[in-house]
Amino acid sequence: MRAKGLRAAIVVMTLVGGTAAHGMETPPDVSGWRTLQWGVPLSEALALFENARVVQERKSEIAGCYFQYAVPISVLGEDWDAWLCEDRDDQTIVAVNIEKGYRGGFFFDKALTRSGVLDAFLVDMSDRFGPAQRLWRNCFNALGNPTLQYRWYFPSTTITFLYRDTGSEWGMVRFEPPTGRPEFGPGVCSTPPVDLQ
Repeated sequence: MRAKGLRAAIVVMTLVGGTAAHGMETPPDVSGWRTLQWGVPLSEALALFENARVVQERKSEIAGCYFQYAVPISVLGEDWDAWLCEDRDDQTIVAVNIEKGYRGGFFFDKALTRSGVLDAFLVDMSDRFGPAQRLWRNCFNALGNPTLQYRWYFPSTTITFLYRDTGSEWGMVRFEPPTGRPEFGPGVCSTPPVDLQ
């Protein structure tokens, strides 16, 4: 437990700094995910990623993402998927969820995830996008387990890094255009979010 707390403190210190690590400047904007722009038709998104594959036969919504296709990616040497989230009405891409271990209705297999990969992923994101701007802590999921959520805000994209369950190291990342919706955090939160900048 103490080692996990130390890792979290190091991550928070990395995220609170004024610029991205390694002397990189925080980008002025993130216009989508990789080369994908928000609002393109699914057919164009699939043409951008030749390795995209069907991960469920019928489209359904999971974790706020209505999808059928995903792009296999590597996150620090582990196999993850980038779900191509569609608008239900016009099949344009409205978000990307980066998830681990989806198995047709069930996902996240702890045996397939290295301990500490989410902490390292979070540090990598702060290197790429600069420090997170908001942190939700003191939050709990439906099972009463602690959750954490970091958020970056850019003019064209909001990035959310969510520990769904900090004890099992289950998490995800979501890239989406700004929604204007109220933000409530990851589950039931006993304190308001902390502005990190």
